[in-house]
Amino acid sequence: MEVDSARMQEFKENSVIIREGEINNEMYKIISGKVAVYLNYRQKNEYLLGILSEQQCFGELEILCKKPSIYTIVAVYDVLLMRVAEDEFDDFIKNNSKNASDMIRNLAHEVMNLKLNMDMVMDEFSNSSENGKCKVQELRRRIYQNTKFGENWGMQFDMKV
Repeated sequence: MEVDSARMQEFKENSVIIREGEINNEMYKIISGKVAVYLNYRQKNEYLLGILSEQQCFGELEILCKKPSIYTIVAVYDVLLMRVAEDEFDDFIKNNSKNASDMIRNLAHEVMNLKLNMDMVMDEFSNSSENGKCKVQELRRRIYQNTKFGENWGMQFDMKV
C-alpha cells in the first residue's frame, strides 16, 4: 500500500473521530474496523447515516470544501485509519491513484445518498399539506441559494415536488 504522505492512527471503540460542526483538516481511509456516521450525535434528533468499513474514506469533503464537518464519525469497533493531513492531501492524491479513486467513489456515493434523502424530505413535506408544498418551495429556494446549484452544477439535480 502506498502511504508515503499518510500516517496510521488507531481509535478505540466508541471514540469520536470527527465531530459535527468542528473544523477537520484531515481525511481518513479505513484500514480495519468500522465507523458510524451520524447527524446530531447524542442529541434528541440523532440520525445514523450509515456504517463505513475497510477501504472507505471520510473527512475528504471537509478538506476539499474547507468547511466544518457536516457529520460526526464514531468508531464502531477498534479501528485502524490512514490519516492524511490537509497539507499532504495533494501529494497523497498524486502518489496514490487507487486511494484517490476510492475517495472519488465514496464522494459520488455520498452525493447520491444526499439526493435521495433530499427527495424523501421534499416528498414528505409535499404530501403533508398545502402548507407543506409552500415549505418545499422555500426549501428548494434555500438549497439553490446556499449551494449555488444554478451556477456551479447547471441545475443537474432535479428535485421533485
